[in-house]
Amino acid sequence: MVKENKVQTVSVPIEVAQEYVSKLLGFAPLQLSDDLYNVIITHLGQMIDEFGEKLLDKFSSKFTTEKIQSLTYYLKEKLEDRLIDMFDSFDIFLVSKVLYLNPSVVLKDDELQLSYSEKYDKAIDDRIITYTNRISVLKSCLTETEQEAAKINSIIHNLKNMKNNVKQTLENVYGVKSVDELCASVYERNNSISRLYTALNNINLSNVNFLSICPPPKKKRKHKNNQESIVMCYKLICEKYWLSHSRIGYCPKKLGICKVAAC
Repeated sequence: MVKENKVQTVSVPIEVAQEYVSKLLGFAPLQLSDDLYNVIITHLGQMIDEFGEKLLDKFSSKFTTEKIQSLTYYLKEKLEDRLIDMFDSFDIFLVSKVLYLNPSVVLKDDELQLSYSEKYDKAIDDRIITYTNRISVLKSCLTETEQEAAKINSIIHNLKNMKNNVKQTLENVYGVKSVDELCASVYERNNSISRLYTALNNINLSNVNFLSICPPPKKKRKHKNNQESIVMCYKLICEKYWLSHSRIGYCPKKLGICKVAAC
């Protein structure tokens, strides 16, 4: 036959429940709750009165003084009812969760009523050892955390120095203050080159006037002998002569004949 252990719950008034903790604290938790309630209800009542005065000043032509007073009285009544309900719940929370003593806590006046046993003493010693070990682990974790924090601070310091060096380099070399400005400058330069390249592609390169205005760039070459230089000069003279005296000119080039179109 199995016997069920039933836990009996005894309900006591909240005023009785606060008596034991009141001895320890020197004041009653419910008295603290009442003081808070009085302060809050007083300030809220003043706010409602000021609100009524503002309404009366602004809408005196629409509302009479009696209506404004009736409104403020109604607001105070509803507010008081709401606060009473809230503080009833607050009283229970304050006594049972905040200002609450564990059943194992014994006040100094009641210490003579306790009877200790060896088993209870051993349990206390074991608990002390457990908490001591936990504190040691926490201290070691704290030390490692401080070391990691020091490393992170060092990395942050190095990053700040690198940032300052990069900024100084950008100002000295490129004349800009940030990477964004440098990217914008490069982007604008690329766009300018692209526009120039497009404009050159759209120009008719066969125009004689264009060729005379914009001659091809001269390249420095090292000639192996005087004979090669003479041949190159002869080819250049032929090309200029035929371009200036005929619409379509012919010039000898290597073994074949190069046809140069002129507009």
